[in-house]
Amino acid sequence: MDVVEKKVAYIVAHCSGMSIECAAACGDLQRAGLTGTDAFVLLEKCGQEFDIDFSEFRWDRHFGNESLDLAGLFRLVWKKEKWIPVATSDLVDAARAKKWMMKYDD
Repeated sequence: MDVVEKKVAYIVAHCSGMSIECAAACGDLQRAGLTGTDAFVLLEKCGQEFDIDFSEFRWDRHFGNESLDLAGLFRLVWKKEKWIPVATSDLVDAARAKKWMMKYDD
C-alpha cells in the first residue's frame, strides 16, 4: 500500500471499527456498517485530509439514513433502484484526484 492507500484505510478503519487490513480491502462500505452519520463522518474526514471535492457525490445513491427514509424506500422498492457500493478504493481514487470520480447514469 502506498501512503494515500494507508491513510484512507486508516480513516475507514477508524470510522467503521474494522481492522486497517479489512478496511483497505472493503468493497462495500455500507454493507460493512457505514451508513447515515458514520458514512457522513467518513466522507468528511477523507475530504478534510485529502481536500476532496465531494460536490458530485450522490448521497442518495450510496448510503441510506439511519432513520426510516420513506422516499428512499420508495425508490428502492418501486423504481428498482439499487445502492451503488462505495469501496475503499473509490475513496483512494477520490483522494488522488481531489474530487469524487464516480459517474452516474441519471
